Amino acid sequence: MGGATAGAMGEMVFYDDYWTHSECQRVGRDGQKAKMWKIYSCQESLWDWDLYVGY
Repeated sequence: MGGATAGAMGEMVFYDDYWTHSECQRVGRDGQKAKMWKIYSCQESLWDWDLYVGY
């Protein structure tokens, strides 16, 4: 998980999906650094990795 905590997970929304965990993490970190969102989490799905963000 990125910067997410269990308490914040309910406030997170789906942003996009990525083929690899590393790509998901990179986009999550980049968006956090750019202040596009406060927290992020990469969750494994059936085919890929889903990026969830919290504003």
